[in-house]
Amino acid sequence: MKIPVSWLEKYIKLDGLDINQLAHLMTMAGTEVSSVEHIGESWDSEHLVVGEIIDIKPHPDADKLRLPTIKISESENHTVVCGAPNLYVSQKIVFAKEGAILFNPRSNNHEVLKSAKIRGIESSGMVCSSLELGLGEDHSGILELNSEIPIGTPVKDFLSDIVIETELTPNRPDCLSIIGTAHEIAAITNQDVSYPQTTFTTSNKKIEDFIDIEILDSDLCPRYMGTVIQNVHIQESPDWLKDALIKTGHRPINNVVDITNYVMLEFGQPLHAFDYNKIPNKKIIVRQSNDGEKIDTLDGETRTLESPMLVIADDAKPIALAGVMGGSNTEIDSLTTDVFLEAANFNASNTRFTRNALNISTEASYRFERYLRPELAELAFERAICLIQEIAGGIPVESHIDIYKKSDNNLDVQFKLLNLNKLLGTEFSLSEVSKIFKSLGCSIESESFDSILVTPPIWRSDIKIESDLIEEFARIYGYDNLPTAKIDAIIPDREDSAYINFRENMRDSLVYSGLNETISYAVVNLEKLSKTTDASSETFVKVKNPMDSTRDILRPNLRVNILDTLSNNRRLNQSDPIQIFEIGRVFGEFKNFSSQIMPDEKDHLIAVLSGKRNKDNLWRKMTESVDFYDAKGVLETLFESTQVSFQLSECDDIFFSKGKSAQVLVNSLHVGNVGEISDYALSHFDLNESVVMVEIFLEEILEKSEMIELQYTRPSKFPSSERDIALLVSNDIQSDQISDVISKNPLVVDTYVIDLYEGEELGENIKSMTFKIVFQSFDSTLSTNEIDNTQQKILKSLKHQLNIEQRY
Repeated sequence: MKIPVSWLEKYIKLDGLDINQLAHLMTMAGTEVSSVEHIGESWDSEHLVVGEIIDIKPHPDADKLRLPTIKISESENHTVVCGAPNLYVSQKIVFAKEGAILFNPRSNNHEVLKSAKIRGIESSGMVCSSLELGLGEDHSGILELNSEIPIGTPVKDFLSDIVIETELTPNRPDCLSIIGTAHEIAAITNQDVSYPQTTFTTSNKKIEDFIDIEILDSDLCPRYMGTVIQNVHIQESPDWLKDALIKTGHRPINNVVDITNYVMLEFGQPLHAFDYNKIPNKKIIVRQSNDGEKIDTLDGETRTLESPMLVIADDAKPIALAGVMGGSNTEIDSLTTDVFLEAANFNASNTRFTRNALNISTEASYRFERYLRPELAELAFERAICLIQEIAGGIPVESHIDIYKKSDNNLDVQFKLLNLNKLLGTEFSLSEVSKIFKSLGCSIESESFDSILVTPPIWRSDIKIESDLIEEFARIYGYDNLPTAKIDAIIPDREDSAYINFRENMRDSLVYSGLNETISYAVVNLEKLSKTTDASSETFVKVKNPMDSTRDILRPNLRVNILDTLSNNRRLNQSDPIQIFEIGRVFGEFKNFSSQIMPDEKDHLIAVLSGKRNKDNLWRKMTESVDFYDAKGVLETLFESTQVSFQLSECDDIFFSKGKSAQVLVNSLHVGNVGEISDYALSHFDLNESVVMVEIFLEEILEKSEMIELQYTRPSKFPSSERDIALLVSNDIQSDQISDVISKNPLVVDTYVIDLYEGEELGENIKSMTFKIVFQSFDSTLSTNEIDNTQQKILKSLKHQLNIEQRY
């Protein structure tokens, strides 16, 4: 937010206050000042002066160039080459003589103006635009001055200014206004804020005779104010208004539109003006848009809308995007005589959804997204009517429409002095605290010896609880001014948490395995969530006031988050393998916790591997994609550091590919899943490659686990030997059952499946599974006979326990 000091001084006295020191005080109080720009600091009173155009001739060799003659004193005229389209005789302008220091948009630097020949004509000087003077970004035409300013007057005497630019956190929309910033400075410097005039006269005509307003969704539009102003004269804004807008980075358009922008910057409340005579049937409806509905917006674009975007519509079509941008079909132009003025309050989440979906960001949406108090609309509404009457000569009708769905929420905050002193480690009195609250614009409704009831001002939508008030006091009092004291108590030893240690051990294991950790928000999109689980949507926890209306469900699992992250990374890197994981909270059904009904929160771990098994290198191009066994390897690594053994069982989760996934069990308790994700699920995340996942419910296995320190185990110094055996197995027998039998032999150090085959020649309900068995002894080198005998013992055990026979 750019804040010209000349504008700020209309509401608060800054006499004798060093602006750089003020910027420091604001920053230390939490309103960060990113820069202080001294406009006109490089201006030379001799080289930059007011001039008057006394003659304009065409350029002999260029259709778009002209030769204005500028009078800067009774005895001094200059003729220069100029391409601006808005030149006319008797116009007062800023004239730069040769030697003036101006901003050059081509080099993006300030440079000394030199004489030059332009298409054969010598030009010693320049007629300046706002851009060359550093007043704004407009370079489409020259800067026009008030006709009453005498020629020869140094520009520095009336255009120089200081502009403070702030960088604000999203919870402080109040400082997106000049008056809001004035209140902030008033609290820091112990001053008062004066408000601008808002009085106006009206005709005796009734608003009901002019327009009908209907709100179809009061949750998305809790307040809507409107009135009709007749007999306005659309023309260029006065210099003081244009100057204020230019210095804040806004382009002047016409007096009525400029007033709505001016008041938005002044109070922080966006407004919109419609050409009343362009509204069909004089009907305004605030409603959600229909899917596929279109609107031509003021930026010249045709936009296709979808529900639940909020629109301002007539009885047939949208005429504005609520809180974002107006439509071209009701635009104010030079022929406008009657204006319908709107001041409303729109839902922050819905405004953000509309802005994101349409890829359009405006000053209005930027403010509405940060939640404005509905009470603010009335102040800005009256101020805008006052200025339109003063500047454009409009006459408002006698009354106005105000449709206001007041919230049932009590905005008063109960404050206890004990809590502030306990939190800050101080001994402030209630009078000291109350003084700072009042300087912020708060009202003290009732007071006892140790507590007060505080009502936040209407421009502060961020003060909601007692902790907010404590923070406000601390930052205005000054964090540097708070007393400090040494700790005089013994710092207790840190108590180890078995769960935290367990969770960190899991995290370390995944990092050791080469995976990268990701962190995501706890809210997800309902449509995507429905593709990852068959759970009923009635069990999901919905956020009442989401920051983003497209993500309003507290996640019941981490699947959507990790796949969104994978999809975003895959768009940036389409060749290398991506291996990521996340440990985060998930939210289950509501339960009773200490007499409070709250969602059941638990920690889950999730990891995904995608793409090729290994990264390509100079000598070898990888072709193998990750599969179930890669995920199983990650799972085994996770369990290596616990004294818990797991089993795998058939998985019927629709999210996974059937036959390529498994449930993870610990003592028959379901504690996770592992396997390949189904193509159906992947298609909703724009993923068309093999993706395998490990999903662990951390708290489910905590009681079954016991952390152990990694210890060195001496490897056998004798060689190992491998054998592959093919087995005929009933379809109802799982591979881990077979592995358990094989692994019980003391000479077997490892075994795993390497092949699975099914065919009619094997018989009904029979499959062939090939296992690799690794034999090794710590005492000697195994002979062929010893391995043969051991293999026969294993086959006998398999026949006896599982009725399995060797295929060949």
